[in-house]
Amino acid sequence: MIAVTRRSNDVGALLGPTALCGLLIAFTLAVTTRVPDPSALSTLALVGVLAVGGWMFVSERYALSLAVLCLYLGLLDGFLKMATGHQVTTLGRDVLLYGIVGGALARIAVRKTALALPPLTGWVLAFALIVLVGALNPGSYPLVHALGALRPHLEFVPLFFFGYVVMRDARRLRMFLVLLLVCGAANGIVGVVQYNLTPRQLASWGPGYSQRLEGAGGVAGRTFAGANGVSRVRPFGLAADVGGGGLIAVLAVPAGLALIGSAWRRPRHAALAVLLSLGVVAAIVTSQGRGVVLAAFVIVGAYAAISVSARRLVPTLAGIAVAGAITFAVISTLSDHSRANDLSRYSSIAPGKVLTTTNKDRGGALSVVPTYIASYPLGHGLGTAGPATTFGGGRLSGLSGESEFSFLVLELGIAGLVVVVGFTLRLLVLARHCRVRDPELRMLLAAVVSPLFGVLALYIGGPATSGSPVSPYLWFVAGVMAYWLISARRAAVSLPGAGAAPGLVAPAAGVASGQPLPAAAPASRDEPSPLLAVAYRGQGEKTDAILAHSRRLVDAVHAQGAFAGALLTPAPRGRWSLRGSGAVRFVDDDLVAAARHTDGLLLQYNPFSYGRWGFAPWLTRALSKLESHDVPLAIMVHEAYVHPTRAREAVLGAWQRRQLTALLEHVDVAFASTESLVSTVQALAPGIGVHHLPVGSNLPDRREARETMRARLRLAPDDLGLVAFGTGHPSQITSWIGHAARTLVRDGRPPVVLNLGAGAPGIDDLPPNVRVLTPGALSETELAEWLSAGDLFIGPFSDGVSTRRGTLAAALQHGLPVIATEGPNTGSLLREARDALWLVETSDIDALQRAVRTLAGDPRARRTRGAAARQLYEDQLAWPVIAERLTGVLARVWLRDRGARR
Repeated sequence: MIAVTRRSNDVGALLGPTALCGLLIAFTLAVTTRVPDPSALSTLALVGVLAVGGWMFVSERYALSLAVLCLYLGLLDGFLKMATGHQVTTLGRDVLLYGIVGGALARIAVRKTALALPPLTGWVLAFALIVLVGALNPGSYPLVHALGALRPHLEFVPLFFFGYVVMRDARRLRMFLVLLLVCGAANGIVGVVQYNLTPRQLASWGPGYSQRLEGAGGVAGRTFAGANGVSRVRPFGLAADVGGGGLIAVLAVPAGLALIGSAWRRPRHAALAVLLSLGVVAAIVTSQGRGVVLAAFVIVGAYAAISVSARRLVPTLAGIAVAGAITFAVISTLSDHSRANDLSRYSSIAPGKVLTTTNKDRGGALSVVPTYIASYPLGHGLGTAGPATTFGGGRLSGLSGESEFSFLVLELGIAGLVVVVGFTLRLLVLARHCRVRDPELRMLLAAVVSPLFGVLALYIGGPATSGSPVSPYLWFVAGVMAYWLISARRAAVSLPGAGAAPGLVAPAAGVASGQPLPAAAPASRDEPSPLLAVAYRGQGEKTDAILAHSRRLVDAVHAQGAFAGALLTPAPRGRWSLRGSGAVRFVDDDLVAAARHTDGLLLQYNPFSYGRWGFAPWLTRALSKLESHDVPLAIMVHEAYVHPTRAREAVLGAWQRRQLTALLEHVDVAFASTESLVSTVQALAPGIGVHHLPVGSNLPDRREARETMRARLRLAPDDLGLVAFGTGHPSQITSWIGHAARTLVRDGRPPVVLNLGAGAPGIDDLPPNVRVLTPGALSETELAEWLSAGDLFIGPFSDGVSTRRGTLAAALQHGLPVIATEGPNTGSLLREARDALWLVETSDIDALQRAVRTLAGDPRARRTRGAAARQLYEDQLAWPVIAERLTGVLARVWLRDRGARR
């Protein structure tokens, strides 16, 4: 996976763009001077393209930069080449594409990101290796010619990896289809204009058009005789050759069908699709490309077969019916206004003539394939039959590369033919997995995949994979399929009872209501786990217990194996970063955009972490959007709302209560850090399950450092280390620590008080002979070592000790006997652990003093209780236990309950 992030406050943030701008200007001037008849306009255009390429290099918004590349390929690439007649215009797409690829590779190298290769990478690497070996073929020389001939084969291969990484939610699939429609419609508009021009009129559009229409370089002119014998034009559209506009548009045909068919959910998208489909059909019809029309029929049939289902027959048929009406309207309009022009070329591909016509026009190109296989099993050499034939000293070979199959044999030999055709067939077989439960997603995937069936049909008509638009589409969509139809599907199968990818879920069976929840089974090592993001905004403080808890939870979930854990937190400049396994995976504009990269979201909730005074209406809107995009949602409540003890708290508590209620309406399941909080949350949302999930220790286990640390602190073997641990929270009754110390002084055993925690409050009224150590802010390891040096943990809280206290979990983790208060937040889990915790009422200071006096004078009792404390931690509060409980609930709810509700 390609990791993306943004660094700030770096010296290179200023020097990098400055140097880049200088290089862009120098390169622009150098290229412009090599262009015949350079002009200020051409220089300005090239500066613009290079500036955009530079932005693509530094930008981490890959979805946006790929959209720009898509529009350039569909709207400008071919037109600029034809209008100028200069091959140098192909630098435009190279600059944009290599800008994206170069930026991604640079970030990977600088950040030393570990990469996980997508499925199907073996096919891609095999193809690349065959092409590189082909450069060593003697027929590929001279060397400049061989290097130039690599480009048509390998130029768009990186799009496979970007398709896998970027296209991970339905919204981006939908926008990709809209972009295809825009490109197809624009080619249709231009195609209609060109359709009514004479060859001389169209040749005046630029040198490239003139060369193609009049014939140059030994290639016949691109005209044909109409029904009345008049020389007619096959429109270019915005492409670089005749009929090319139709080739671009045919890839957009199922995009229109899918968006029109989803009118019941997205009427605006459907209306836009109807409008753009007029242009798409016009591009196909005016292109007069018989292969394009045949490919369109194949694509429509493939889309119908993939997308239709017994329960959702109407949307597919409705989309096809509307498309049929659009086609009839376009053809009728063109026939009425064409006059001398006609559509007689299409009569040769009528149902009864299509095979005869194919054999007549392309039979020769196909019949030579066996001969070429026998004559050139290793290939004749790169640049033999493709677009790079005359580049760098190459010469026309006289061999036929007029079909994809003969082209592959000549350029790459039998191995290249097998890999490319095998890869295409593998993708077509993989298309069967588009038949998912969600009807809209099913149509979107079908619209993206079905053009590949048309691509296979286009293999008969020419070397389709050697240029735009087929080559970029093939590689990009292959990456999209690798994610949606392999990785996402496997991720769901790795969970109990799953049968489809997250968002494509099927109900799971085997867990009855009220029975113990199962642990999620770890995924196979060969199957990627679904990505669970733990989201938390934080308060911007140096010490943030919930942020530390989130990091520990992510690590525990990742180690548990059922999910891949990642932490989703705000990055510099207000953006959100998704960090997992030590590397930043994605950075996006807001919580919604970032969360769409995941397979599920757990929101860590404390109202004050998301807005001043706990007021955060934006958070409710964000969860609502994520729910509409079918992102599985869960919430972990650390604090619900403030309780109304005064007028100010009453106001705060009112909107915080309503806010939490609104958030709970959008989640599938909730967790709470205490048993009493479970009841509070359940009362706000009786329709969802609420589960108790204790808070674990945020510290590493440093019990082995006890003796070393006591020596550093100059604690004698019989000195009693009395531990107080907190950050000054109002619920901590620090005066009780002083009472406990005075009790021991009266007994002749003055303790050493370890007052731990960043911002730990001072302890008043201590006797002068009591030594107090207050280290302040420490690293997690240092804090754990200080804690290990203690003998007795005192936890006096006005609301009672509870499982939301990470300080308690840390004390139990290090085997310290605990004396704490019992209050409304103290649940049954802690109340029943009487051998590990000595609990006293919050109003009974005398009971606290008796407990302290008893354990201080009995080392054996302290050791016994310390062992029980450690056992309680391992059974209930250790991170593997917490992660197993969490993933077990999520596996059940997200894969069974969500499917049942739908």
